[in-house]
Amino acid sequence: NGRNLYLLDVATGDQKKIDADELYVPGPFREQFGDWSSDSRWIVYTKVTGTYFKKVILYSLDQEKSFPVTDGLSDVSEPVFDRGGKYLYFFASTDAGPAVNWFDQSNNDTRSTNSIYLLTLQKETISPFARENDEEEIKTTDTSKTEKKGIAVAEKKAEPFKIDLDGIQNRIIDIPVKRGNYAALGMGKEGELLYISNGFENGVPGMLHKYDIKKRKDAEVIEMDGYLISANGKKMLYAKNNAWGITATGEKPEPGKGMLNTSELQVKFDP
Repeated sequence: NGRNLYLLDVATGDQKKIDADELYVPGPFREQFGDWSSDSRWIVYTKVTGTYFKKVILYSLDQEKSFPVTDGLSDVSEPVFDRGGKYLYFFASTDAGPAVNWFDQSNNDTRSTNSIYLLTLQKETISPFARENDEEEIKTTDTSKTEKKGIAVAEKKAEPFKIDLDGIQNRIIDIPVKRGNYAALGMGKEGELLYISNGFENGVPGMLHKYDIKKRKDAEVIEMDGYLISANGKKMLYAKNNAWGITATGEKPEPGKGMLNTSELQVKFDP
């Protein structure tokens, strides 16, 4: 019941306690771990605070130190890094108070909803939802400079991953998707955010959504209960009604393909 988060070095066997929940919340095992950064030097996770709300926290492996990202005034969950290293995504609920207070004796039933939020990890990173300028640029020809033929232009080296912690809470914005009962936040290709929208009534299947950050468009993909994305982000294992299938991440499976024949699985054991 401690709900502790550890970091284990598989090669050396060394382990280090990163953090622990301040309060115990009832129910099965709670998923504290969120995601690894692209350079594997940062971890993002959630922590239950004294208000029963969860915070998003960044942990630096180099500094061996944790840095809070959210202020604890909303209940946050499922943080995930952008594959391009520019953003951090997470769910946050501002109406989860009565729902997370599990020993509440009020007679009003409440429905907790959440929304999707985006945080820019660097100060110079412009929000993808910033207002666009509709003024046309005037093209000018600079005759003082001429291109030299035959000289190869060196490719621009990718900048190392970094996080600017100063003022990080002020760089959080909401993604323009109507709030709902959302779960399973994940990243497929860079700029494609995946999540499952669940109904509030029992028996209503969940629907996988794909939100295109650049186009600012949300689209329904396929009904499912949950999914796992491969390490390279290209394939997705999904589940629906106790059946399992594999398809391209964030895409509908081809008709008649990708379903796993679990009925033919055999397990040998020695009683």
